[in-house]
Formats: sequence, C-alpha cells, structure tokens
Amino acid sequence: MRDSDRFSIPGWGWAIVLALAIKPLFELTRVLPRELWVLSTWMLCCVAGAIPAAFAIRHQNREKLMRALPSFVAAIILGYAAVAASALSRSGYTLLAWRHAGFFAGQFILYFTVCFVLEEVAFRGAIDAHIYQPNDSNKKQLVAWVSAIFVSILWGIWHLPLLGISDASTLISVAPGLIFAHVIIGVPLSFCWRTSGTLLLPTIAHALIDAYRTTVLF
Repeated sequence: MRDSDRFSIPGWGWAIVLALAIKPLFELTRVLPRELWVLSTWMLCCVAGAIPAAFAIRHQNREKLMRALPSFVAAIILGYAAVAASALSRSGYTLLAWRHAGFFAGQFILYFTVCFVLEEVAFRGAIDAHIYQPNDSNKKQLVAWVSAIFVSILWGIWHLPLLGISDASTLISVAPGLIFAHVIIGVPLSFCWRTSGTLLLPTIAHALIDAYRTTVLF
C-alpha cells in the first residue's frame, strides 16, 4: 500500500489470511515429504504471502481502484494474448474448459499470494515506487513511461534463468522476445500500481495471467 502508515490486519482480515493459506499449505504437505526443496520453499513463500495479501485486501480506496481499471484490464488482455500466441505455436490449445476450472483457481491462489513476497512486491511495490517519483520532473508523462518500461525490462530479465538456456547464441535469440512480452504486460501493471496505490489489482492481473499460462502450457 503506497499511502498506508502502518501494517495491521484487524478483525476478519485473519480469516482472509487463513483462506488464502489453505491451498499452499496443502501443496506444502505434498511436496515437502518428497524433498522437493525448491517447490517447498516456493509454497512457504505462498503461505507467507497470505498475510500481506490480506492486508492489501483490507485497505482499499474504491475511487483509486476504479481509476486503475483500464490499466488492469489492459494488462490482462495483453498477457492472455501473449500466452495464447505461445500456446498456438506449441500446442494449439488456448481455451479454458470447465474441467480446468479447479486447477486454474488453485494456481490463481498460489500466484496471487506468492506475488506479495516475490515479483509484484519487488518490481512494482519496491523498484517502481523507488524509480518513479511523479513530483521530481516537469516531464511527467515521459518519465512515467520510460520508468515503467525500464522496470518491466528488469522484470523480464528476472525470468531469463527459467528458460534453462546454456549457450549464448540461444539466449541472444530468445531473450528479446521474453523481455518484450514482459514489457507489454509490465507497463500497464506499473500504471495500475501507481494509479491505485495498492498491489491488489496488479497482483490479481499477474496471477490471472500466470494461472492461464500454467493451465494451457503445462
């Protein structure tokens, strides 16, 4: 929360924490006995993320959220388009069927909570908030776009190790496409964060995109 002066989760906020933590806790009981340490650590991050997620849900400004809706919708549309294009090139499967609803919902919860510990809290909440200071320049629009693009490029670079590429030539050929995809999604996510003053909408958009990607590509 950009404008919050203290961290607190009063009353029913803890019920939200519990509801969000159930799925990652269940998955943790499955992966931990199998000594899958990377997945186990990721699930622990999901569990921990339920706390700041509940805080964000409890502290919202309806007017700011409404102003952030265009960038929120833009991020989802661009993200789904990017995933669908990748799916068409690999498998031809792009639509979600009812039989996938449960899996999709579970993935959404995991990505939603983990983003409050890893990606969104880092790239939008911390880096973007540090780099973009709207009162520092008279060229606000230019600064706003350039800074959003820069943060999104960093976000794309963050994902390069997931490709598992071992040679430089393949990295050079693949990296620009990956970074470009994260720029077209990340820029509206930055504007969504700046306008709403909360990570709630950017994280929902991020989680919806990642859940769709996992459902149709893996």
